Amino acid sequence: MPAKKCFKWGYFTEVKNFENIDIIINRKSNESIVSILWACRMIDWKHPEMAVVLARKLRDSQVNFKLRFIGRGPLESEIKKMVSRLQLDDYIEFLGSMAPESVRTYMEESEIFIATSDQNEGWGATVNEAMSSACAVVASHAIGAVPFLIKDGMNGLVFQSKSSQALYEEVKWLVDNPAERKRIAREAYFTMKNEWCAEIASKNFIQLAKALMAGEESPILHGPCSKAPIINHTNILF
Repeated sequence: MPAKKCFKWGYFTEVKNFENIDIIINRKSNESIVSILWACRMIDWKHPEMAVVLARKLRDSQVNFKLRFIGRGPLESEIKKMVSRLQLDDYIEFLGSMAPESVRTYMEESEIFIATSDQNEGWGATVNEAMSSACAVVASHAIGAVPFLIKDGMNGLVFQSKSSQALYEEVKWLVDNPAERKRIAREAYFTMKNEWCAEIASKNFIQLAKALMAGEESPILHGPCSKAPIINHTNILF
């Protein structure tokens, strides 16, 4: 398909209309403990082990944090053994599976959300949900949603897929820069509210469809239905 005929599309999760997003962001903030969340099935290509390695590196850097895992899967037992072996039990909490509404509640209470999947993650709706919950998201560059949703350094941070060191460096930067952490969380929320939500997607779709049916040039849009660039995951950022 010609590149000029490719347009952005994806998943559109609920975006709550918070009257004052700064209240949500400030409520998350805890000067003594940084809250980090990982929420996925515990399977190999979602790389839950990277979150444990991150925890070890943060502990060794004397960061005071709490990392919560949401989800179950075939790697759960192995991950829990890894946590015990590395003596990280005081830093990591396993919450198991829960309803989507409860996951969103934990997102709304967490400052940082980490998405560690590799290229097998076709989209990754938890990225949408975490951004909508005003989390500062740190995500693998290979996740399908990332090049569409995250502008690196503006409304989230992107790291080289499968690189535990790159993940650590991005999270550590957020830990060391609380004002930037809040700014990124705020920008993430407004990206979802003002650009990547079902209401905007439907309006853009109608506008694009009308133009194409009339034989006109595609309109200049932002977010859904805007022109999609060709993405080369081997060198997208690096």
